[in-house]
Amino acid sequence: MCRDIKILSAAMLPNLRLYVEFNTGENKYIKSDMLNFALDASKKGTSLQKSFAASAAPLTWFSDIKLQNDGKNILLNGHSFSAGELYEKGTVSL
Repeated sequence: MCRDIKILSAAMLPNLRLYVEFNTGENKYIKSDMLNFALDASKKGTSLQKSFAASAAPLTWFSDIKLQNDGKNILLNGHSFSAGELYEKGTVSL
């Protein structure tokens, strides 16, 4: 199934999330690993990490998102992500 999934569009959202529309008719949200770091640091970690996490809401990122290979991949901040990877990693709600 992942083989036929394509990305129609993608947009960056506040709090380090990515919004992706797929050719299946589904829209999904993907959290970045940076958001996971901030959430983990707020629960456990040094005072510096906790300070970073407290100041991190809402975090915003800026980058160009480029569709590649007829929607089978996107290029974000120099990293390529496959449609299948994002589809599997994404959730239907924030």
